[in-house]
Amino acid sequence: MRSELDLSALLDSGRTTYRISEVAEIIGMSPRFVEERFDEGDLYGHEHNGRAGKRMSKRVIRESLLAYLVRTANYDSEMRLDLARQVLDTFAGEDLRRLRDHISNRLQD
Repeated sequence: MRSELDLSALLDSGRTTYRISEVAEIIGMSPRFVEERFDEGDLYGHEHNGRAGKRMSKRVIRESLLAYLVRTANYDSEMRLDLARQVLDTFAGEDLRRLRDHISNRLQD
């Protein structure tokens, strides 16, 4: 088993959102499965109707997809930590401070 996973191979860091079909391909599941995860709140993003009468379009935000990959990973502890580090590298500034505070609170529990 590899000791490190490279999320950049799965996700283009320049992208901020992904179509349901793209997420399905990345995680190896059907678009219907991904849409259900979106509707149930396991994946977050944006839903909009681009044109009157057209079907709603859903986009999953990059951070939500990264978090989903980490949450659902069944890798060993070191690999999960590596995934979490890669996700943390996508955050900056105030978000990192809030995460630090959250981690600090969890460690005190």
